[in-house]
Amino acid sequence: MRRNLLLLAASLVGCIILLSAHNVDATPPTADPLHPIGVAYIGDDGIERIPLPPWPSGDGQTVNGLYVPLGPEALQRVPEILLAPADNFCPGADIIGLAIGQIAAGPTDVTNFSISDAAPNLSGCMWGPITGSSSGYRSAWYELTAPITGMLVMQAVPNASFSNDYDTVIAAYSEGVCGNLQSNLLTCNDNYNGFLSRISLQVQEGEKYYFEIVDRDLAASDAKILNLEVWIETRTNWRTDSAWNTTAAQRSRHMTATVGDYIYVAGGQEAVDNYIPPGGVRPFLRTARLSRFHVPTQTWVELAPMPPECAPLSNDGGGGYSNTGMAYISGKLYIPSGFVGNNDIYLGQHCVYDIATNHWSVNAADAPWPGGSDKALGYSSVIADPAGDLYYVVNGITGPFFGIDTVTTASKDIFLYAADFDFWLSSAAGQLPPANTARYAQTGALIPGPTGDSELCVVGGLEPGSTLISPAALLPGGECFNTAIKSWRPIASLNFPRYLAGSAVGFDGTWYVFGGIDESFMAVEEIEAYDALNNRWLVLDYPFNINDPGRAWTQGGVVGSTLTVIGGETQPLDLSGTGGSLVTAEVLQTNIPLYKTQTAPSTVFLPVVSIPIDVGPEEPNDTFETAWPLSLNASFDSNFYDQADRFDVYSFSLQQSQRIEIDLQQIPEGDNFNLFLYTVGRTLLASSQNPNTADESITIVLQPGTYYLMIVAEANTIPNVPSWYWLDINAY
Repeated sequence: MRRNLLLLAASLVGCIILLSAHNVDATPPTADPLHPIGVAYIGDDGIERIPLPPWPSGDGQTVNGLYVPLGPEALQRVPEILLAPADNFCPGADIIGLAIGQIAAGPTDVTNFSISDAAPNLSGCMWGPITGSSSGYRSAWYELTAPITGMLVMQAVPNASFSNDYDTVIAAYSEGVCGNLQSNLLTCNDNYNGFLSRISLQVQEGEKYYFEIVDRDLAASDAKILNLEVWIETRTNWRTDSAWNTTAAQRSRHMTATVGDYIYVAGGQEAVDNYIPPGGVRPFLRTARLSRFHVPTQTWVELAPMPPECAPLSNDGGGGYSNTGMAYISGKLYIPSGFVGNNDIYLGQHCVYDIATNHWSVNAADAPWPGGSDKALGYSSVIADPAGDLYYVVNGITGPFFGIDTVTTASKDIFLYAADFDFWLSSAAGQLPPANTARYAQTGALIPGPTGDSELCVVGGLEPGSTLISPAALLPGGECFNTAIKSWRPIASLNFPRYLAGSAVGFDGTWYVFGGIDESFMAVEEIEAYDALNNRWLVLDYPFNINDPGRAWTQGGVVGSTLTVIGGETQPLDLSGTGGSLVTAEVLQTNIPLYKTQTAPSTVFLPVVSIPIDVGPEEPNDTFETAWPLSLNASFDSNFYDQADRFDVYSFSLQQSQRIEIDLQQIPEGDNFNLFLYTVGRTLLASSQNPNTADESITIVLQPGTYYLMIVAEANTIPNVPSWYWLDINAY
């Protein structure tokens, strides 16, 4: 290894490429008035940017880039809102204004609706023989832009009278051109409860979807009323425990490094700006603490704190570094620089912790910062390459986070530290090629690249902007440095652009990015995974969202298949005028998806899928598909198990023409059950709809074939109690 490092150093130093002596943007780019705030655009250099708005004022404030609304949360949870009537055609689809935590419900009279000649073919969604149009009849359309990533549920629910129900099919489409949505079909359902339909679909925040509800039958003897409910489920795969959430975890802008089954957590801030806990005193802003979290047992151990000679005390009373990163190589933790209490200066004192001796030192060589050790870069990515006993420092800034009174300067520099020889190489000295884009507050990791070489990658972050028009521009994309051939390549943009995010690499090399802040100064909840082979970012299923609340500058690591996320700062429901971000002590864990994105170009990582509907073991006969088979010349009792159970469906078959008598008896007092007989194609052959508890009876001569008997509970008066009935079926 030492021989290889000497050769590496000799080749890099001996063959210096005369690049710029200091790879920073001397003059920050000015926001172009042709590019509106918050709207992404591609610059002449091919880089995608989103100009950020000015600092908010009046109803909230920005704390180091995290916008914190004052007072109650803007989005209140409302149990149910009225769903406006649907439109007959896709071009005029009614917009579902669904907010987080809401259920939208309402009726639409579709009796006089028609179907477009360009309506999609839904034959693949329809159960049984299709006797009419494969596109259905009486189409009703809705449009939704998802307010959150989650599992959307849309279902047709029974009307007060079964005569107003109809045989629905619900289909969902991704955004496209109305009249040409066939290839955009995502999922569909014919029967879920009786003839009523239900779909479940993972939707992605900000994406647009179309929903079509059609009638399978042309005839309409009574008014046809579509009674629809829509909501987005927000269950979570994350787990936590109060025993994990100690003061060791309560920090933000901290550093983490994963070593075996442990995650080391160093430095950071235990509070942000002037936030004071209720009834408490102002805590230290920075902390010098070093803590170790054992992932399998979820236990903490306190280790030797960073000494003052490593990161000096400041007038806030705190010590240690924040707003930086940490690398683990060769049994030691390395921190190259950090914030020490002055918004304009980042100290470049190289701090090293020896795990075996539990001891800190400052004996390692400082990085060759172009401005000297008191002008180091902050908000950089610090990324370890354990196989080479190396680590890298990439990008960062000098100056304040958002330059208002002074200039913020971002860097393209990359630095390489060889631990075995205690020396540095850098792009500032012309020994490495600088990054293509100057950025800061990005996240980074070392991952297996598409060619098999290790790649040092960064994504997201900010580019300094005009101090008057926009404080910075958000960078959705990223770039990767091939450590073997020493070259950079651009990578795809995040689906949810962010800065001050955390990231970790899974056991299979998958790079996960979590947390962070978006272009509206709000915390990002979605987790994304990078598919290096296909150069794309894939959004994990909604249960992996970090929400309630979302958080910025959270850090973590992967041990085995467990992703652990520690600390960060959150957006509270009510700051009570304290004027700062809350720093969380919550530790979250989840099992990351067992998908390997590096296998083949055709690999689909997390497809949009519909979730199969499970009607439950106690009630398997709510639809034609789940009908209970009946034996002829038999009697038996059954029930509707509660008020939500409205349909029981049975099937029977005839080998020859026979007269069939069906009797429904012993209907409970206060209930009203009716009887309907259908062909396999769902044509109604006969019905018995007597009032109240009167017996129901059908007598009919049938030809050979399969038939379906549906019992409908028009009234079921006693909640949570089964309503029993007696059914006879005889053939002559």
